[in-house]
Amino acid sequence: MSLLVALLVACGGTPEPPETPTTPREAAVPDPRAPGWAAPPDDPALAAALARIRDAEPPCYGQMASVDVWRTEQGAVHRLYYHGSITDCSHAPSVWFDPEGAELEAVANEPVTDENRAYYDAIWARHTTGAEKAERLGVLGPAQ
Repeated sequence: MSLLVALLVACGGTPEPPETPTTPREAAVPDPRAPGWAAPPDDPALAAALARIRDAEPPCYGQMASVDVWRTEQGAVHRLYYHGSITDCSHAPSVWFDPEGAELEAVANEPVTDENRAYYDAIWARHTTGAEKAERLGVLGPAQ
């Protein structure tokens, strides 16, 4: 016991406890339900479609959900391809929406095999023909 007291005195006494904050810390990540996807300010139709999708509560909606915007050569929105948040579901599905935000078709998150390849190729062709992926929007703004 005397050795412990001698070490404490030699080292400058008892250490000060760490300072504890007096105010609660703010959440590092905003609530994923607000404000929703950030659409380009010059595209109110896209903003309305994204709001319609969000309000429909698509599967696995959460902070890592995103939407790929597929556009025609002229720049018009052709399809919106929603991807559920992997932090909310281990195998988050994807869903195709039309330019107004109406659901067209859900796509399961499963491996593509020789047995189901034609099925998934047909889905892909049905929604991407005549368009290119132009941008990806996250629930809280442009995705990285």
